[in-house]
Amino acid sequence: MVSPDFFCEGPPGYPELPVHYLTYILPPNTKADSVSISTCQYDFIGLHYIYPAQPSVPLCSIPPWVPPDSVIYHSESPYPSAPTEVVNRGFFDGASVVTIVAHPLMYIPARREVYIVSNIEFDFFLSDAPPPPRAQVRGTNGQRIYDQAFRAIIENDEEIPVYYQPPMLVPEQPPEVRGQAQFPYPCQYTIVTNDLLAGAYRPFAEWLTNKGVPTCVVPLSQILHHFPGFDDAEKLRNYLIFGYQQCGLIWVLLGGDAGMVPFRYGWADTTTPHHRPMHPEMSCHPTSTSRI
Repeated sequence: MVSPDFFCEGPPGYPELPVHYLTYILPPNTKADSVSISTCQYDFIGLHYIYPAQPSVPLCSIPPWVPPDSVIYHSESPYPSAPTEVVNRGFFDGASVVTIVAHPLMYIPARREVYIVSNIEFDFFLSDAPPPPRAQVRGTNGQRIYDQAFRAIIENDEEIPVYYQPPMLVPEQPPEVRGQAQFPYPCQYTIVTNDLLAGAYRPFAEWLTNKGVPTCVVPLSQILHHFPGFDDAEKLRNYLIFGYQQCGLIWVLLGGDAGMVPFRYGWADTTTPHHRPMHPEMSCHPTSTSRI
């Protein structure tokens, strides 16, 4: 059984092993280029056949079986190539963060040997990074939500007060006050929709406001009239950036399909560069006492 904090993944045909993603906050204006593993310890846990990973299953279909990759399964090089490495870099509310993938198991396919990482120590190689856009103001209740989210995702949460600079706290402005302005100021929770549907969303906005979440409905035409951009999708994006930085915007509901709310097509990079066989000279040695 796999711990709820771990899940199994791998390229189709490669050994399906558990992974765990960990996110750390970094010093301001830096980014993590790589992980330096100083010490680690592997303990042998037995001989096992590891099931090859299979592709994701689309609804209402049965994908073909992907057999074990012969290059990997006949190799005596450890898999995966390292117990941990950087997989994502970015920012959370203006703070620099890095996400690493942790591989708790190592597999020697040709010998069916399975090892568990019992201890590991690592450091980040940091370099300078330009400061990201930051929220300038935020309501007290909104900041409490961000603080809770931050603590929930950051492993080294004891360093949040050192590295994180919160925005200036201001009183929450009621939606009816903003609604009196001709300029479409966003609220903490903002619903952007087609002008014809705006009235249909107002009961929902009132319900959220009565529950303590200031909510307003902003017709799309007002945004397109006041904000610049190459196209309507960029105008909407600029409006949301403005709301985040200047108005304490936290949640956005885009009400309507592609024919009602402007959009741009995008796609996700589903490659997994951390799945690479390890060369024999890259093995680790048992000297560490810290734990994943």
